[in-house]
Amino acid sequence: MRQSKHELSKIDFEILFTNKTPSDCQPALVEQKKRPRVNAGLKRAVEAGKTLGRPRISVAVEKRIQTQLRAGKGIIKVAREVGAGTGTVQRAAREMPHPFETAAA
Repeated sequence: MRQSKHELSKIDFEILFTNKTPSDCQPALVEQKKRPRVNAGLKRAVEAGKTLGRPRISVAVEKRIQTQLRAGKGIIKVAREVGAGTGTVQRAAREMPHPFETAAA
């Protein structure tokens, strides 16, 4: 059922005519109203050429990670030595073009 522009939703009514804040009023409804706006903003940012998410590590660091992994070092040890997180090292390992080649080859 569509609302006219003058009708208030239940959540709007609670916010306007009670002493409740939006976070007090049925969190699922608040989330339901925010989600389309957030998704529209993200879509607009991507269309404008923005890169979303955390910046990737440098190519040099990624090469060091791959070299050490090929040498047989473990993920935690490599992460500590390179100064990256274990998740970053795992991603680098997943993306290695030839994981079973040795460093000498």
